[in-house]
Amino acid sequence: MRSTPIKIILIILSIVLTIGLVSWLKLSIKNAAPDKERVTVRDDAFGPEHYNWIKTDTFVRLVQTAYQPNIKTEVVDSQLLVTLSGANEITRDFYNGNAALLKYDLNQFGFKITYDKNNNTVYATFKIKNNAIPVPNDILIKIVDKNNK
Repeated sequence: MRSTPIKIILIILSIVLTIGLVSWLKLSIKNAAPDKERVTVRDDAFGPEHYNWIKTDTFVRLVQTAYQPNIKTEVVDSQLLVTLSGANEITRDFYNGNAALLKYDLNQFGFKITYDKNNNTVYATFKIKNNAIPVPNDILIKIVDKNNK
């Protein structure tokens, strides 16, 4: 008979201990300082993740819709030539004002962009490969923005 009250006391103690432990864990988790997220920023130069391949005719249509009447496009020797002129500030918007894009050569990534400050004109040349061209994300951002208005 004596073992029954001891069992009840042990069960009650284990329940109280469990409730206390769970409460303490919840409070400590709630009051804990948040983990600092580690963001790895790569200082890579321009690479394949910074441009997308787009069908040539789709790109031409998007560019013409976004920059009409200041845009001229033509295909010459498997290259797409794009000229944007007479559009004031919109001219620099073509490459999203990212001057770093102007330093790449046609053989590096398949595009070459030149900004003629005196004439306020942008000349862009894209190599056509499998009926698609590599378009930098900065150009796509502005084209999509202008086509969504």
